[in-house]
Amino acid sequence: MLFEAIYLRLRRRPYDLYDAMANIAMYAGYVAILLVWTPILFFIYDAIYQHALFDLGRESPLSPWLEWTLLIVAEDLCFYCFHRASHRVRLLWASHENHHSSTSFNFSVALRQTWTPFLAAFFWLPLPLLGFDPLMILSVQMASLTFQAFLHTELVGTCGLLGFIFNTPGHHRIHHGADADCLDRNFGGVFIFWDRLFGSFHAGRPQRYGIAGKPLSLNPLLIAFAEWKALLVDSVHWRSKKGNL
Repeated sequence: MLFEAIYLRLRRRPYDLYDAMANIAMYAGYVAILLVWTPILFFIYDAIYQHALFDLGRESPLSPWLEWTLLIVAEDLCFYCFHRASHRVRLLWASHENHHSSTSFNFSVALRQTWTPFLAAFFWLPLPLLGFDPLMILSVQMASLTFQAFLHTELVGTCGLLGFIFNTPGHHRIHHGADADCLDRNFGGVFIFWDRLFGSFHAGRPQRYGIAGKPLSLNPLLIAFAEWKALLVDSVHWRSKKGNL
């Protein structure tokens, strides 16, 4: 982040320091929540793992390399489904919206994480049910999120031939774009071939980032809960209108 900020300033390109500080504050809250949520998530995974359909533990006929490879691909498919649903289902969007609310696109935006990650767990429950060890699942999830952190920069493009298989900063900046042709595109985590397979891939370069028509906030509480508040207000209005019919 520091290297990117200095480089952009030397090249006289914009870098919003206040936005970056807000992103760091968001990440501090996210980590604090994960310290409580991760053990609970492990307990949920482990409870389902006890009823796994297949034995992928010590008695598994698969080699460790094959098992890890299958888990990495399967976990990324779970992420793709979760990520795409988060842009289509408003209850999930309320949790994910904060990540898109910055009008910048740099490494600090990767720190702009949700403070309400709880509903996402449902999308990964098939993995322990199939027989993947809960610790392996959490390890791959952590590795995937670490990889995705490095996708948030304009300093790197689509990475040539690697961009046909793997997600890249060039692909991911489309996902954060506010232009009409960028909306709901490039949902992949580690791999981009899910988007190519399911018709959500788009190439190009966005002209602007963020959420169209929404002002930028630097208050972490507003960043984290603005969409939840909007969802609650709309729900109350809907119930009120329904009661008047």
